[in-house]
Amino acid sequence: MATRKKPTFTPISNLDEFNARLSEIAELDRELTTIDYELNETIDQAKTEAGQAAEPHKTKREQLEASLAAYAEYNKPVLFSDKKTIDLLFGSFGFRKSSAIKNMKGFKVADVIAKIKELGLRNAITVKESLNKDVMKEWADKQLEAVGAMREEKDSFWYEVKEEEV
Repeated sequence: MATRKKPTFTPISNLDEFNARLSEIAELDRELTTIDYELNETIDQAKTEAGQAAEPHKTKREQLEASLAAYAEYNKPVLFSDKKTIDLLFGSFGFRKSSAIKNMKGFKVADVIAKIKELGLRNAITVKESLNKDVMKEWADKQLEAVGAMREEKDSFWYEVKEEEV
């Protein structure tokens, strides 16, 4: 079992020390923000350079894929008369049957859903249910208890740093 590391801190004896700690936190936050900004700049620059370096390779790959597809389509009757896949030294290729459900022209998703409901084919419609906790926050404790929920209140410490003052 892993050992838990207890947080270490130095005690504060008055509000002046507390205020000094807030000031130090604000300075650290500013430094962390600068570090994050520089990191993101470096990452953005690296992504741009990588994208530029990869572009000719992507273009060449797309051209090669297009030529493979054209060859396979042109020779489809000969190559695939008795099989669906051809295995070669550096890979395989073939044709796969696939199907997708699409709306007919002039029909929107809402139209299809309405027609499914009208015909009683509700198993073709998915509904995701979730709790609306914002509404439940307005309920009385008795009402929450009646549905198997409860309100949990906690008193959490918070602080806010005035960065513009540092």
